[in-house]
Amino acid sequence: MTPTLTPRMKRAANVLGIAVLIVLVAPFAVYAAPEVVGADESFVVLTPSMTPAIAPGDVVVVAERDPTTVVEDDVITFVRGSSDVPVTHRVIGVVSTAGGVEFETKGDANEGPDPGLVPGANLVGVVVLTIPYIGYVIQFAGTRAGFLALVVLPFGLLVASELWSIVRSRSDDAGDALASTDPETPAGSDAGADPDVEAGPETPAGSDAGADPDVAETVADSTTAADETGGISVDA
Repeated sequence: MTPTLTPRMKRAANVLGIAVLIVLVAPFAVYAAPEVVGADESFVVLTPSMTPAIAPGDVVVVAERDPTTVVEDDVITFVRGSSDVPVTHRVIGVVSTAGGVEFETKGDANEGPDPGLVPGANLVGVVVLTIPYIGYVIQFAGTRAGFLALVVLPFGLLVASELWSIVRSRSDDAGDALASTDPETPAGSDAGADPDVEAGPETPAGSDAGADPDVAETVADSTTAADETGGISVDA
């Protein structure tokens, strides 16, 4: 017997499904649109120089800041020289120079500080949020296999599910329509008659089928006797 879900159970299942969907989708939404948490940029970490605080595969969400507001122990993202590859390290010192502030930085897992100071003009922003692990998924999604597995396949399953729901709905409607149709019994039909009772043949008019067999034999004998005597004589 198929269990039937009550309206309350259906509502609870819907709420649970929405909550799970939000938990799964929200980190990727923040990566794609860091503005939703008041940030400006997001990056996937590729190296272990900031472990254990930030590991490879994590995503760092970065907010732009005035370089003069950065203090020691802030984790910042910056670029070095003419390189376009951003680096995320911790500030271990702030130095004021004639050209403005500069930062001494170091990776938590590195033995020594980074070579040279980071000019304030090279600052991208301060890390305000770290999202673990989703960088692996983002990198995988950038490959052909990842696109097929994470985009094409789920979309295909969604379309197939919707088509199956439509087919089942139409099939159920057709079944209900057939069940609600009661065909009429043709006039004069013997469909309600007892199949074990068969009508016997009609008795012809004037038939002696119901007569006493002994009487019939007596009549036959009298006729025979009359024939043998040449007829019946009546005195006038």
